[in-house]
Amino acid sequence: MRAHASVEIDATSEEVWAQLSDVEGHRDWIESVESLSFITDEHAGPGTVFDVVVGIGPLRLPGRMTIERWDEGQAIGIRREGSISGTGIIALTQRGNRTNLSWEEEFALPWWLGGRAADLITRTLRMRAMKSDLQRLRDRINEQTRPDIYEPDAVEGSLVGTGRHGDVHEYGRNRVIRRNRNRASLAAERDLMMWLHQNGYPVPQVFAHPDDAAIVMERVDGPSMLDDLTAHPWRYKRHARTLVDLHNRLDSVPVPPDRLAFHGEGLVHLDLHPGNVLLGPDGPRVINWANAGVGQRGLDRAMTWVLMKTDTVDGGLAYRAAIQAIRERIAAEYRSAVGDDLVSAHATNAAELRMLDTNLRRDEADAVFRLARSLQNRPTHSRTDDV
Repeated sequence: MRAHASVEIDATSEEVWAQLSDVEGHRDWIESVESLSFITDEHAGPGTVFDVVVGIGPLRLPGRMTIERWDEGQAIGIRREGSISGTGIIALTQRGNRTNLSWEEEFALPWWLGGRAADLITRTLRMRAMKSDLQRLRDRINEQTRPDIYEPDAVEGSLVGTGRHGDVHEYGRNRVIRRNRNRASLAAERDLMMWLHQNGYPVPQVFAHPDDAAIVMERVDGPSMLDDLTAHPWRYKRHARTLVDLHNRLDSVPVPPDRLAFHGEGLVHLDLHPGNVLLGPDGPRVINWANAGVGQRGLDRAMTWVLMKTDTVDGGLAYRAAIQAIRERIAAEYRSAVGDDLVSAHATNAAELRMLDTNLRRDEADAVFRLARSLQNRPTHSRTDDV
């Protein structure tokens, strides 16, 4: 059985290697390791042997580890013998001022843990545990090398923003914390954002937090694309191209291992509109991935157009009319840039999917209904198998 996880760390490869090469310190960030004791005099390098006890629920599984590969500054390869046998390698790759840390394992379970019948479940759980361990190592490295972003004693502060489902508060100097008002779990969205960040997609960096009903992420200093459009409506062409680019970049992100069983062309956001794009000093960042999944890319692009045509905002009549005029402009520019035929092929399904949102306001539901009717009445109307 194979498992894989990776993280991006805001540190040099030398800084990451300093932590990774401290084999005895692995028990501080690999949560399942309950004890570690060396058999050889050497505590590093090829040939090093040590015993570990791994905790899996109520079970305590002893094993012996042998370091078979030690590429200084690059990788460590280990063979495990015992109740769980197999091999693993942790490798790092420098990417500018950041480092990608990749962990791969191939292992076999004992027959009394379910054998092949339990492989799929165990593989999924193992990859989540590996990812969590790597995130713990990342935070440990940040604590030592990036005190500007590591804030273990952060507390919730002033309200930063509010949405239909939840609120965002300050969380230390450089982070924010988001919670749903109904206390629903945000673990799936958090894990997806971590995956996106690891694969180079522009999302805020997400940090580990013990509460699955919260997401802690870096604070992006900049307005939303919608706010920028409101202040600078002449920028609608630029922002329309940015939305197209964000869709194109999402196409290149692989589907996370825990979602491979879902049918579709690739990852889709299904809520990508100017209000969910933050314009930071280093470029746009996409937020609010609660609706994301695996699906048809054309549907995702058409949904962006439908959202811009039908979303509403709070405020006076004049303000709402101004926002609607801006949205009409950027929606038309976006449709032209992304491809009129593509939007036409998927717009009806996107509108119908939008109608299923139980959080739609009355005026939004009316707008979506009118749009869906107009799309169905067009001679060029077509349906595709999106959902």
